[in-house]
Amino acid sequence: MVSSCNFWKALVAFTILFVCQSVFIANFWSNQWFVADNVVGRGSMTYTLLIGFNSNCIKSNNNVKPHCTSLSDSGDFFKNYGIEFPINTRLLTLMYVGKFFYYFIIVLHLVMTVAIIGVCQNFDSSKASASDILFTSASSTDLITKITFSVLLLSGYGYEIGITINGDKVYSTFGFALVIFMASLVVTTIVDILMLHSFIKTGKEYVCSRGETYRIVRGGVSVEPK
Repeated sequence: MVSSCNFWKALVAFTILFVCQSVFIANFWSNQWFVADNVVGRGSMTYTLLIGFNSNCIKSNNNVKPHCTSLSDSGDFFKNYGIEFPINTRLLTLMYVGKFFYYFIIVLHLVMTVAIIGVCQNFDSSKASASDILFTSASSTDLITKITFSVLLLSGYGYEIGITINGDKVYSTFGFALVIFMASLVVTTIVDILMLHSFIKTGKEYVCSRGETYRIVRGGVSVEPK
C-alpha cells in the first residue's frame, strides 16, 4: 500500500514536471518575450513590436496576425511601416544566447524523461541506480540552467531596442510569454526540489538512538536490528 502510494505520488509529481516543461518548450518559441508598445509609424499608425528569440514581429490594431521577420534582419523590414528599427546589438546577443539555453534545456528534458522511465522500472529497489543518478544530475543542471536563464531574461528588461520616435528612445518591456515562463519556472522548481529530495534519500541508512537502522526506500521504511 505504501509502495503504491509513493509510486503514484512520484508519477503525479513527474506529470506536473513534464507538463510545465512542455509548456516552457512550446511557449519559448513565442515572439512576445519583449514588447515595444505605441510605436508610431507611417500615417500616424500605432504599432506594437514583438521581439522574440526566433524572429521580430510588428502588429497594428488592424492586424489579424502579426507580420514577422528573421531575427537576423537588419531592420529593413520595419521601414515598410515607416519605422526605423536598427536592432540593438546587446539585445540581439541576448536573443542568440537565449536560443542556446533553449536547446540545452530541451536536451535536459529528454534526459530526465529517459531517466524517470528507468527509475519507474526499478521503483522498489533500495539501491541508487544509474537512472537515479542520471535524473538527479539532469534535474539539478536543469534547475540551475533555468535560474541562470531567468536572470538573463530579466537583464533584458529596459534595453534600448533601437527605435527612435520623435527623438524619444523606446525601451523593452516584458511580454506575456515571459509571465507564463516565470510561472512555469516556479512550479517546475518546486517539483524539482521535491523529486530531488525523494531520489537523493533513496537507499541511505539512518541510525537512530534506539540502535535500530531505518532504511528508507521507495517502497516505504524497513526496520533492521543493528
